[in-house]
Amino acid sequence: MLLDLVRATAQARATHVPWFVHEKKFYLIDVLRGRFDYPTLRSRAIAHAQAHKPHKTLIEDACVGMALVSELKCSGLTAIAVKQEQSKIIRMSIESAKFEAGFCVTSNAGPHGDA
Repeated sequence: MLLDLVRATAQARATHVPWFVHEKKFYLIDVLRGRFDYPTLRSRAIAHAQAHKPHKTLIEDACVGMALVSELKCSGLTAIAVKQEQSKIIRMSIESAKFEAGFCVTSNAGPHGDA
């Protein structure tokens, strides 16, 4: 699961994206996106992680990321802070090859879905 944080005001803009990996393909399970104050962000991130039971949650080491890593760990979840070395645009251009090659599936089709 990946939690990407951007601090814009008193609220953090967050995108929480769990992926399921099966036979070298990545299946998008769900997306939680919004602007949350920290208490709401913490409770939503914990609830989302508990619902999807990821092996690990990667959290961008920015703004409130370190505090959130600590909170998730205290809740018994595996959370890892990830320091980003490049801009989001560069990171997406690097990862877009996986989408173009068909390694990322964004529908419910696949081993975990109903389709």
